[in-house]
Parts: sequence; structure tokens; C-alpha cells
Amino acid sequence: MPRTTALDPLFTAVDSGSFTDRHLANLAAGTLAAVRVPGFLNSSACAAALAALDRLPTADYDPARVPAPIVRFGPALNDFRDQDGQLDSGRYWRDAGAARAAWQRAGMRPDPIAVSMARLGSAWGAAVTPATIGGRASSAARCARSTPGPWSTMTT
Repeated sequence: MPRTTALDPLFTAVDSGSFTDRHLANLAAGTLAAVRVPGFLNSSACAAALAALDRLPTADYDPARVPAPIVRFGPALNDFRDQDGQLDSGRYWRDAGAARAAWQRAGMRPDPIAVSMARLGSAWGAAVTPATIGGRASSAARCARSTPGPWSTMTT
């Protein structure tokens, strides 16, 4: 039986040996906060990814929007919304392209995003791909860390 951590009676985090379609459905529905899968990336792939992250350009979140000190790599769509809630596509695509190029230059092999998408697709039963906007793939390479110092965990 997987270990469950209650963060809120309707919003929990679960430890599991692998992702299932149920986990993904509950994450999408907002009834599950997180699924922690130790060993999702093997040790060498995880070490290579974490080492490469130190070579990526990072930025802080806007402290007015996110008060916690979180450093991130890659664009988040909501950071490119104008006052009317519309996407500032020129800025977003420029930054997404720069992030994609930096991700490729970092040379993570295997690419943790590709591995993650493949494993999530296996759990879901269908291919997982980045969201598209007007037929263009959005940036899937986005990582954040909430502690200062070296990267110790990675969220994508």
C-alpha cells in the first residue's frame, strides 16, 4: 500500500513505486497534490540532470506573485500574460526558444523531460506531448527549486 500524506483532506501526496493512470487522473482533477516516485530516474540519469541544471540560466519568480524564494529555469505561461490575461506571444516564444536551446546545450542524456513524458504516457496509455499553442509546442523544459544552493530536487 502506498504511503499517503494528507496536506488537506481532499488534497494529498502519495508515495508510489510508479505512476498509474489513476494518479494522473487525480492530479488532473486536483484531488491529488503530488505523486512521489523514488527512483523515477535512475541514479546516474538523476545525477547527470542535477549537474546539468547548474549550467542553465535561472531566474526568480516575481515575489509579488510567488512570495517563497523559488528559483526556476524555463518560461511559465502565466508569467507572459498581459493585464487582460492574454498571452504576450512574442515574449513567450522568444523565451521558450532560448530555454529550449539552453536545455539542448546542457546535454542531459538521457533527457529527463523525454524520459518523464514517455513514462507518464505509459501510465496513461497514450503518448504525452507538450501542450500546443496555435500548433506550436509550448516549453516543456521547466524546473524549479525552493531551496538555495545546489539543485537537489527537480520538478517538471
